[in-house]
Amino acid sequence: MKKEEYFLMSAVEESMWWYRTLHQIAANAIRRYAKPDSMTLLDAGCGTGGMLKFIRERFPSSSLYGLELMPGACDIARLKSGAEIQSGSIEHISYPASFFDVVISLDVLNYDLERDLAVSEFYRVLKPGGTLLLNLAAYQWLHSYHDKAVGQTNRFTLRAANRMLEGHGFMKVYGSYWNFLLFPLMVLRRKLFPAGSASDVKPFHPVLDYLFNKTGFVETRILDKGIVLPCGGSLFLVMRKK
Repeated sequence: MKKEEYFLMSAVEESMWWYRTLHQIAANAIRRYAKPDSMTLLDAGCGTGGMLKFIRERFPSSSLYGLELMPGACDIARLKSGAEIQSGSIEHISYPASFFDVVISLDVLNYDLERDLAVSEFYRVLKPGGTLLLNLAAYQWLHSYHDKAVGQTNRFTLRAANRMLEGHGFMKVYGSYWNFLLFPLMVLRRKLFPAGSASDVKPFHPVLDYLFNKTGFVETRILDKGIVLPCGGSLFLVMRKK
């Protein structure tokens, strides 16, 4: 990700509706599909630590680790989350095999990297029966100014993401698109009325942020019930190591 985007992310990831919704979806999935009171968790591509902080506040007895390529972001993540943060690539995770109960990676495989190698590393460092939580950008045809601004090269369908992960030995537990309710607005914004060269990672007008937070809350409840949404701007997957 471009360096300036890390600072934008750090500034808004605890308040912006999109991050708040994603963090709640991930925390709900941890509660539903893992054992959060005693888990050892790696956030692979942890950015500036907002997700780790969210998890720390909800599951204080968990052991949290982060891996991030950008050293400056690692410094912010350490201060923000209190987790053990290493600087490095998800293509070569330095932890031993079968070390983690949960690996979470949010919008990292969207970037230009060796995805097969990264997924193999996720599998290697998970304990047998361990849980992988992934968020990915949806639909390559939706690639836009926002993806270019943040450096994303790839977007996925649910079927393609499942096939990639199952090809590395993972077993599907749950998967769904999300950002379904706002998806028509997202398509209009990204494809018909583009906003120039800047990303959409920024503070929203308080009224819009309030309304979008409400729609995000509805979707977190839907996904927490195991319902699969038919489309959306992102997709969320829960996989298990056999």
